[in-house]
Amino acid sequence: AEMATYNARGVTTGFDGHNMSPAHVAAYRDLRAAGRMTMRMLCAVEGEGFAYPPWQPLTLAQYQANLALGGSLVDLDDDLLRVSGVTWGQAGPCWPGGIRMHDPYRGPFGQPTRGMTFLSDEKLEAFVAFCLGERVQANFVTSGYRDHDDILGELACIGGPGAVRQIARDTNWLVQH
Repeated sequence: AEMATYNARGVTTGFDGHNMSPAHVAAYRDLRAAGRMTMRMLCAVEGEGFAYPPWQPLTLAQYQANLALGGSLVDLDDDLLRVSGVTWGQAGPCWPGGIRMHDPYRGPFGQPTRGMTFLSDEKLEAFVAFCLGERVQANFVTSGYRDHDDILGELACIGGPGAVRQIARDTNWLVQH
Protein backbone atom coordinates (compact mmCIF):
# COMPACT_ATOMS: atom_id res chain seq x y z
CA ALA A 1 0.00 0.00 0.00
CA GLU A 2 2.85 2.41 0.76
CA MET A 3 4.45 1.83 -2.61
CA ALA A 4 1.15 2.84 -4.25
CA THR A 5 1.19 6.06 -2.20
CA TYR A 6 4.71 6.81 -3.40
CA ASN A 7 3.71 5.97 -6.99
CA ALA A 8 0.74 8.34 -6.77
CA ARG A 9 3.19 11.10 -5.82
CA GLY A 10 5.41 10.30 -8.81
CA VAL A 11 8.07 8.33 -6.94
CA THR A 12 9.25 5.33 -8.94
CA THR A 13 12.56 4.48 -7.27
CA GLY A 14 13.88 4.17 -3.73
CA PHE A 15 17.17 3.49 -1.95
CA ASP A 16 17.09 1.63 1.34
CA GLY A 17 20.71 1.57 2.43
CA HIS A 18 20.61 2.15 6.17
CA ASN A 19 19.49 -0.14 9.00
CA MET A 20 18.65 -2.87 6.50
CA SER A 21 18.81 -6.41 7.85
CA PRO A 22 18.64 -9.66 5.89
CA ALA A 23 14.99 -9.89 7.10
CA HIS A 24 14.22 -6.55 5.43
CA VAL A 25 15.76 -7.79 2.17
CA ALA A 26 13.69 -10.96 2.48
CA ALA A 27 10.52 -8.87 2.90
CA TYR A 28 11.30 -6.96 -0.30
CA ARG A 29 12.03 -10.23 -2.09
CA ASP A 30 8.70 -11.64 -0.89
CA LEU A 31 6.92 -8.55 -2.30
CA ARG A 32 8.79 -9.01 -5.56
CA ALA A 33 7.91 -12.73 -5.76
CA ALA A 34 4.25 -11.92 -5.10
CA GLY A 35 4.21 -9.34 -7.90
CA ARG A 36 3.60 -6.48 -5.46
CA MET A 37 6.68 -4.35 -6.20
CA THR A 38 5.53 -1.17 -7.90
CA MET A 39 8.77 0.77 -7.64
CA ARG A 40 12.42 0.00 -8.20
CA MET A 41 14.39 -0.50 -4.97
CA LEU A 42 18.12 -0.58 -4.33
CA CYS A 43 19.16 -1.95 -0.92
CA ALA A 44 22.35 -2.44 1.09
CA VAL A 45 22.56 -4.58 4.24
CA GLU A 46 23.90 -2.95 7.42
CA GLY A 47 27.13 -4.57 8.63
CA GLU A 48 26.14 -3.97 12.24
CA GLY A 49 22.83 -2.37 13.00
CA PHE A 50 22.38 -0.51 16.26
CA ALA A 51 19.13 1.32 15.56
CA TYR A 52 16.86 -1.40 16.89
CA PRO A 53 17.07 -2.34 20.57
CA PRO A 54 18.41 -4.31 22.20
CA TRP A 55 21.86 -3.61 20.78
CA GLN A 56 25.02 -5.25 22.00
CA PRO A 57 28.28 -4.73 20.12
CA LEU A 58 29.30 -7.64 17.91
CA THR A 59 32.70 -9.25 18.19
CA LEU A 60 34.94 -8.74 15.19
CA ALA A 61 34.26 -12.34 14.11
CA GLN A 62 30.48 -11.80 14.36
CA TYR A 63 30.81 -8.54 12.43
CA GLN A 64 32.80 -10.23 9.67
CA ALA A 65 30.15 -12.97 9.49
CA ASN A 66 27.47 -10.27 9.07
CA LEU A 67 29.47 -8.71 6.24
CA ALA A 68 29.74 -12.11 4.55
CA LEU A 69 25.99 -12.64 4.93
CA GLY A 70 25.25 -9.18 3.51
CA GLY A 71 27.64 -9.83 0.65
CA SER A 72 25.91 -13.13 -0.12
CA LEU A 73 22.63 -11.24 -0.62
CA VAL A 74 24.05 -8.99 -3.36
CA ASP A 75 22.02 -9.32 -6.56
CA LEU A 76 22.14 -6.74 -9.34
CA ASP A 77 20.24 -8.69 -12.00
CA ASP A 78 16.62 -7.82 -11.19
CA ASP A 79 15.04 -4.74 -12.78
CA LEU A 80 12.91 -3.92 -9.72
CA LEU A 81 14.89 -5.11 -6.70
CA ARG A 82 18.63 -4.95 -6.32
CA VAL A 83 20.92 -5.45 -3.34
CA SER A 84 24.16 -3.64 -4.08
CA GLY A 85 26.36 -4.25 -1.06
CA VAL A 86 26.79 -3.53 2.62
CA THR A 87 26.55 -0.44 4.82
CA TRP A 88 28.94 1.11 7.34
CA GLY A 89 27.51 3.53 9.88
CA GLN A 90 29.49 4.14 13.04
CA ALA A 91 27.57 7.00 14.57
CA GLY A 92 24.17 8.43 15.03
CA PRO A 93 21.48 9.23 15.29
CA CYS A 94 21.52 12.37 13.16
CA TRP A 95 20.49 14.87 15.78
CA PRO A 96 22.25 16.95 18.44
CA GLY A 97 24.42 14.76 20.60
CA GLY A 98 24.75 11.97 18.05
CA ILE A 99 26.65 13.68 15.25
CA ARG A 100 30.40 13.05 15.39
CA MET A 101 32.36 16.32 15.21
CA HIS A 102 35.97 17.22 16.04
CA ASP A 103 35.08 20.19 18.21
CA PRO A 104 32.68 19.95 21.14
CA TYR A 105 29.16 21.30 20.68
CA ARG A 106 26.14 21.41 22.95
CA GLY A 107 24.17 18.19 23.12
CA PRO A 108 20.39 18.03 23.52
CA PHE A 109 20.63 18.78 27.25
CA GLY A 110 23.29 21.48 26.99
CA GLN A 111 26.30 19.33 27.86
CA PRO A 112 29.39 19.43 25.62
CA THR A 113 29.74 16.46 23.28
CA ARG A 114 31.66 15.39 20.20
CA GLY A 115 28.98 12.85 19.27
CA MET A 116 28.58 9.12 19.73
CA THR A 117 30.64 6.32 18.19
CA PHE A 118 29.22 2.80 18.04
CA LEU A 119 31.66 0.91 15.82
CA SER A 120 35.42 0.56 16.22
CA ASP A 121 38.24 1.52 13.87
CA GLU A 122 38.99 -2.21 13.66
CA LYS A 123 35.51 -2.79 12.20
CA LEU A 124 35.98 0.05 9.70
CA GLU A 125 39.19 -1.60 8.55
CA ALA A 126 37.38 -4.96 8.24
CA PHE A 127 34.52 -3.30 6.32
CA VAL A 128 36.80 -1.66 3.76
CA ALA A 129 38.87 -4.84 3.35
CA PHE A 130 35.71 -6.91 2.84
CA CYS A 131 34.20 -4.56 0.25
CA LEU A 132 37.46 -4.32 -1.69
CA GLY A 133 38.11 -8.05 -1.49
CA GLU A 134 34.60 -9.11 -2.47
CA ARG A 135 34.08 -6.24 -4.95
CA VAL A 136 30.76 -5.24 -3.38
CA GLN A 137 29.48 -1.71 -3.03
CA ALA A 138 30.39 0.03 0.21
CA ASN A 139 27.68 2.36 1.46
CA PHE A 140 29.00 4.77 4.09
CA VAL A 141 26.38 6.47 6.27
CA THR A 142 27.85 9.59 7.84
CA SER A 143 26.58 12.34 10.08
CA GLY A 144 29.59 14.52 10.91
CA TYR A 145 33.12 15.49 9.98
CA ARG A 146 34.72 12.81 12.16
CA ASP A 147 32.90 10.17 10.12
CA HIS A 148 34.24 11.59 6.85
CA ASP A 149 37.77 11.87 8.21
CA ASP A 150 37.72 8.29 9.55
CA ILE A 151 36.51 6.88 6.23
CA LEU A 152 38.87 8.89 4.04
CA GLY A 153 41.74 8.15 6.43
CA GLU A 154 41.07 4.41 6.23
CA LEU A 155 40.93 4.51 2.44
CA ALA A 156 44.19 6.49 2.31
CA CYS A 157 45.88 3.88 4.55
CA ILE A 158 45.18 1.17 2.00
CA GLY A 159 47.45 2.41 -0.73
CA GLY A 160 48.89 5.81 0.07
CA PRO A 161 47.77 9.31 -0.88
CA GLY A 162 46.29 8.38 -4.27
CA ALA A 163 44.22 5.49 -2.90
CA VAL A 164 41.04 7.48 -2.26
CA ARG A 165 40.95 8.76 -5.83
CA GLN A 166 41.76 5.30 -7.24
CA ILE A 167 39.09 3.58 -5.13
CA ALA A 168 36.55 6.22 -6.19
CA ARG A 169 37.37 5.50 -9.83
CA ASP A 170 37.32 1.72 -9.51
CA THR A 171 34.28 1.15 -7.33
CA ASN A 172 30.67 2.21 -7.06
CA TRP A 173 30.99 3.18 -3.41
CA LEU A 174 28.91 5.96 -1.95
CA VAL A 175 28.74 8.25 1.07
CA GLN A 176 25.31 9.39 2.22
CA HIS A 177 24.02 12.05 4.63
